[in-house]
Amino acid sequence: MSKGTLFLLAGCNVAVAFLLQLMVFASIGPGKETDAFVAASTVPQLLLGIVSIALSSTLVPWFSGMRSDQQNEDVWLLLLILGGLFFAVSLFFFATATWWVALLFPGFDVRTEALCADLLRIQMFSLVFSTGNAAISAVCQARSQFRRVEFIVLASLLLAIGFLYVALPEYGVVAAAWASLLLALTQMILLLPILGVPVNIWTSGGDLAKLWRRIKPILAGNAYSKTDILVDRYLVSMGRAGDMSLLGLAQLIFSGVSGVLSKIWGQTAIPGLSIFAKQGDRSGFVRLLRNRLLILLVVPSMLYLALLLLGKPVLSIVNDYGKMTPANMDTLWMLMAYLGGAFVFGCAGTVISGAFYAMADTRTPMRVSVAVFTLFIFVKYEAFVAAGAVGVAIAISVYYAVNAILLACLLPYVIKRRVYAR
Repeated sequence: MSKGTLFLLAGCNVAVAFLLQLMVFASIGPGKETDAFVAASTVPQLLLGIVSIALSSTLVPWFSGMRSDQQNEDVWLLLLILGGLFFAVSLFFFATATWWVALLFPGFDVRTEALCADLLRIQMFSLVFSTGNAAISAVCQARSQFRRVEFIVLASLLLAIGFLYVALPEYGVVAAAWASLLLALTQMILLLPILGVPVNIWTSGGDLAKLWRRIKPILAGNAYSKTDILVDRYLVSMGRAGDMSLLGLAQLIFSGVSGVLSKIWGQTAIPGLSIFAKQGDRSGFVRLLRNRLLILLVVPSMLYLALLLLGKPVLSIVNDYGKMTPANMDTLWMLMAYLGGAFVFGCAGTVISGAFYAMADTRTPMRVSVAVFTLFIFVKYEAFVAAGAVGVAIAISVYYAVNAILLACLLPYVIKRRVYAR
C-alpha cells in the first residue's frame, strides 16, 4: 500500500470529521450551547485518550510478528473486558453527571450546566465501543492494514454526517451528542469482521497478564498527565462564552491534521521499530527513527507557516457561513496561530514516544509526561489569568514542546541500553 493512498484516505477522514464539527458550530454558533457540547465531550475524550494511547502503544509492538489467530483470540478477550468495564463506568457517570459538571466547569450557569450533564450522559456510552475500536485498530496497524481502517472510519463519519444533517435542525447539540455515539457504534460493527468468529478466547488469559504488565505504567501516567484537557477546559469555562468552543475547534483542526501525519509517518514506523528492537538491529532502528522524525518536524512546520500566511484569508471566506461571525473567525485564527507548537511538537512526539514503546519502555515517557504536566498546571493557570483562552493556547504549545524535547534528549541513552547491536 502506498503512502499516497493512505494520505488521501486519512486526509478525507480529517476533512469529513471537521465538517461534522463545523455543521454543529455553523448551525448553532459558538456560545453557551456549543460550550456545553464541548465540555460534555471532555470526560469521554479524557478516558478514551488514556486507554487508546495505552492500547496502541503496547498492542502494536505486542502483536507485530504474532500469528493472526492468536491476535484475534487476544483481542476478542480484550473487547469483552473493555466493554464490560466501560459500560459500568458509563453507568456511573450517567448517575453522577450533574455533580461532575458542577465540579469541572465552575464558570457555567445553571442552564448550561444542566444541558452539559444531559450531553455527558449520552456521550459516555460511546466509550463502550470506541475503546474496543482502539484495540481492533491496533491489530490492524500490527498487520499493516492501515487502509482498511481508514475506509471504515470514513464510512462511519459519512453515516454520522447524514444523521446530523437530518437531526441537527430540530434537536441541536443533543443530535450532535447522539451522532458521536452512532459514530463509535458504526465503527465497531464494521471493524468486528476483521477478527472473525471468536474461538478459544479464554485461552488468552496468560498472554494478557503479561500484556497488562506493559500497559500498567502507561495507564498510570496517562491517568494523571492526560487530564490536561480537564485543566484547559476548567480554566476556559470561566472565560467568555464561546471561547471553549473555539479553542476546542482549533485543537480539533490541528489534531485532525496531526493525526493524518502521524498515521502516515508515525504509526507506520512502530511495527518496523519494534522488529528492529527485537532483532537488536540498532543501526536500522536509528535510521528509521531519524527518517520519520525529520519528516514529522519539517512537514508540520511547513503547514504551520502556510497557516500563518494563508489561514486568515481562507477563514474569512467562510465567515458568513451559518452563525460563525467575523469575530469568531478572528478568534479561531488567533488560537490556531498560538497552538502551532502543539501541532509541530505533537507530530514529532508521536514517533519519539513510539520509539520508546517499540523498545518496550513504557515508563520513561510516562515519567516525563507526569513531571511536565505537573509543572504546567501552574503555568496554564497563570497564562489564563494573564490572557484568557489565548494564554491557555500558548501554554499548551510550550507544554508539547518541552515534553517532546525532553523525551528526545533521553532517547539515545535508552536506545543504547535496550537495542543491543549485533
